Amino acid sequence: MIHSAMTPGVAAASWPFVESFIKRAALHSDGDFNEKFIEQELQLGRMQLWTSFDKDRGLIACVVTSLQQYQLQKICFVHCLAGELEAIYKMEPSIINWMKANDAVAFESWGRKGFTKILPPGWKEVSRCYRKYIGN
Repeated sequence: MIHSAMTPGVAAASWPFVESFIKRAALHSDGDFNEKFIEQELQLGRMQLWTSFDKDRGLIACVVTSLQQYQLQKICFVHCLAGELEAIYKMEPSIINWMKANDAVAFESWGRKGFTKILPPGWKEVSRCYRKYIGN
C-alpha cells in the first residue's frame, strides 16, 4: 500500500471518505479542532492528509499532520489519528520519508492519558499539556 501526503485538491476529493473519521477524532480533542477546521486547513495546504484504504473495506485509517517550525528545529505535528491502529502504524515510514524531504527531525503530538500505550516504538513522553478554562 502506498501512502503520501495528499495535495489540497486530492484531499478535497477524498474528504467525503475521511470526514466521519475526523469528526469522531474531534470528539476527543477537547475543542481544539473540528472537522470543518481540518477540512479548511487541508484545502489551504497547511495540513497534510494521509490515508489507508483496504480494497474490500475502503478507508480504514487516516492521519492529519502539519509541519511546524520551532526556533531550532522543524517537526511534524500529528493533529489526529483515526481508524485502525495497525494501518496507522504502517503509514509511519511514508510519513518519515516525507518529513526527511521537508527537513523535519521529529514527530510531535498531544494525546489523552493512556495515549502512550498505543504509540509504536520510539515515541516518548517529553511534556504534558495542561488546560484550565477561564470562562467568558
